[in-house]
Amino acid sequence: MTQWKDAFRNYMKKKNQAYCSDKLMDRLSGLNPQMPQHEKHRWRRVEQQLQARRATVRESKGRIRVRHVEEDQERIRVHYDANIAWRIEHRQSEYLQRWVEQRVCHLSADRWRVETDEGKEVEGAGQQHAPSHVVWEEEPVYQAQNPNEKRVTYDREKAVAYAHRWWNDYNPQFRSFEVDCTNYISQCLWAGHAPMKYSSDRAKGWWYRFEPVNWSFSWSVAHSLRWYLPNSQSGLRGREVTSADQLRPGDVICYDFDGDGRWQHTTIVVAKDGAGEPLVNAHTSNSQNRYWDYTDSHAWTENIKYKFFRIADHF
Repeated sequence: MTQWKDAFRNYMKKKNQAYCSDKLMDRLSGLNPQMPQHEKHRWRRVEQQLQARRATVRESKGRIRVRHVEEDQERIRVHYDANIAWRIEHRQSEYLQRWVEQRVCHLSADRWRVETDEGKEVEGAGQQHAPSHVVWEEEPVYQAQNPNEKRVTYDREKAVAYAHRWWNDYNPQFRSFEVDCTNYISQCLWAGHAPMKYSSDRAKGWWYRFEPVNWSFSWSVAHSLRWYLPNSQSGLRGREVTSADQLRPGDVICYDFDGDGRWQHTTIVVAKDGAGEPLVNAHTSNSQNRYWDYTDSHAWTENIKYKFFRIADHF
């Protein structure tokens, strides 16, 4: 029964080699003969994005954690987590992009050939429910800081440091969610000294209570944070800008993958590439130094919309 394991390891080795090819899509299609259409579209977009940016994957490394295996007489289905790291060269500089995705590999019992290998996770799926209308500034809302104290400065370095520390882990001080993207971003903002604005109503303010545990919709729901940032008049707030290259580390990008007005995902800018475009960190799927436009996501569609928010430097 170790034969399928050897075949799976060999497949993953060849897959890492394919990632470094200038003919990425052709190499992956050869390894995955029954690749689903959504996977084909995704990897074609990745290939086109790298070419458009003139970026090159110089090295790819992957760590695999098998979650469970299903077996029958005809095939084996390997459910696994792929922790992938790309060393990317771009405009005479390099950076390390890392991400984690859940996948299922189907191997045929006929000589243990890979039939298909596809991702399971989609950013923004299964967002927590929040009311379509959220009240932003009505009372009672209580500022966490002492109003007699001097204004707080947003510490972008600390926000980014937190984003890197917890990009693929979960701070036990907070509750984690199946769809954790906005909860993670709120924690990053909080780590940069953005003050919480408390309320007894989850539809008001931006806050997380540790005892008893509770939180605002704007803390944990992408759609709510998207509307909270530009409408907040004090404390945490964001000013919308027109393009991604206007953002700085510590700023926020919101995503409406379907273009239907329901915002599904949130990321934080952690760096800029050689062209001045943002690299972002996120949860669900856990990502570090990912190119901001998310054309590499299963969730991406031609109707995607973005909102770019410059977080206030002082609160």
